[in-house]
Formats: sequence, C-alpha cells, structure tokens
Amino acid sequence: MTKWLLGAPLKQKKIAKLQTIIKNWPAHAQLPTFCVIKVGDDTGSQLYLHSLQRAAQTIGIQLKTISLPVNAQQSEALQQIKRLNHAASIHGILLTMPLPAGWDPIKLSNAIAFEKDVDCLTAVNLGRLWQDQSLFVPATARAVMTLLTSYQVPLAGQHAVILGRSQVIGKPLAALLLKAGATVTIADSQTQKLPALVGTADLLVSAIGQPEFVQAAWLKNGVNAVDVGINWAHGRIVGDLSPACASRANWLTPVPGGVGPLTTISLMEQVIQAARRQNGN
Repeated sequence: MTKWLLGAPLKQKKIAKLQTIIKNWPAHAQLPTFCVIKVGDDTGSQLYLHSLQRAAQTIGIQLKTISLPVNAQQSEALQQIKRLNHAASIHGILLTMPLPAGWDPIKLSNAIAFEKDVDCLTAVNLGRLWQDQSLFVPATARAVMTLLTSYQVPLAGQHAVILGRSQVIGKPLAALLLKAGATVTIADSQTQKLPALVGTADLLVSAIGQPEFVQAAWLKNGVNAVDVGINWAHGRIVGDLSPACASRANWLTPVPGGVGPLTTISLMEQVIQAARRQNGN
C-alpha cells in the first residue's frame, strides 16, 4: 500500500518552531527581515509573493516588497539589489522569476550579496553547495530533503534519478542527495531510453514540469517518488507523475500537498538563519 509524503503536517510543526524562535528573539536585535523584488505583473510571481507574505506574517518575520513595472530597466533592479546589499536592516533578498524578456537572470542573481542570498541563487552559494559549505539551499530542494528525511525514506546506497536539471531544483538536489550517500543520475525529457532509466530508480524525483509525464509502467515496484511538478491539466493542478504511479510506489508525494507546503517555510527558515548570522548569533 502506498504511503504518502505529506507536507502539511511538517509545515505546521515548522511554523510552531519558528514562531517560538521569533517570540524569543533578543529584544536588542532587529527581527528577521527580507525584501522581495518583483518585476512586472506575472500571475505566478504575484501568487508566490502572496504566499510569502502570509507565511511571514504567521511566523512574525518582516517582509518588504519592491515592485518594479514591466517596462523597468534592468539597471533599476541592479540598483535596488546593490542598495539592499548594504542595508543593515535587510537580512535576505529574493528576486522573483520570471524576469522581463531581455533581462539577464544570472547577472541579477549574482548581484545579490551571498550572505543575503536566502534562496541560493548566486554562483557563490551554488558552488559552495557542492563543497558542503553553502550558507543556504534553494527552497524547493530543501523542502524535498525535509520530506525525505522526516519520513525516514532510505537515501544512503540508493539510486536516485532526478528528472530536471534546473539550477533551483535538479542540480542542487543532486548535491544534497550525494551528501546523503545516494548514487545520483540527472535526466530530462530528452534523455535516451528514459523509461528504462527511470525503471532503475530506488528514488525518483520529478521536476520536469510536464503534466502526468511519468507513466506507472516505467517504475519498478517499491520505488519512492517525489513529484515536484505543479502543472495545470484537466481543469486542476496535477503533478509530473500519472495517477497510476501510486500503484507502484512505496512512498509518494501527493500533488498538491506534498513538496509545496514546505517550500515557503524552507525560505522562512533561511531568512531567520541569515538574520542570526548577521546579528552575530
């Protein structure tokens, strides 16, 4: 019988823990504060900002926003990032995606001071991640690891197949799983003989962004599977794995309700971590 990797119960435990930390925050120190820079009116970015605002308010973290119009110049965003880098009152900086056409997301991400890069977008923190020295971890990758470790899903000695090679999920998650002792393969939709490769996985993590792409016939019985996909199909939100995959899986994340609830909380944890470090604690 399939066992479900549910994010919501873990989210509530983490919220309670973070609320206690904020309640006991030193009176002489500024509360953890981060700033979100949003460019344009992308619906996804707006929804993500709202989820961050709700989480910050629930926990007691201070969140500030800078909203630039869609016709803003990239130099304006760079100017804001540089100002925030030097602002002692700001502990973390987050730049939402997507950015306007023609903007350079790598240049903008790397402009963020690595000590304030709470979503691990800079080359400094991503590089340090592979050396087990990063200050932060991309929030979604951190959320995946939280699910796996909290439910004691075996990692050491397991063959983990990650579908998706992005800088925010696939690549950093590979580093984290390697650190946990797994043997890791990264693939995508263009990988040759992909169904056969997926069939070798003890642990499958799909962040490929295609609705119900992975078929049950690809999976070996007893696989542990994490579905990071958030796709719109059949008039509802669905993952990257077809519903029939539940018949093969030992542990499996529902979509929605698996990784998603832990993503914003993972970011809040890192804002507090950044504030503690910058306060000398």
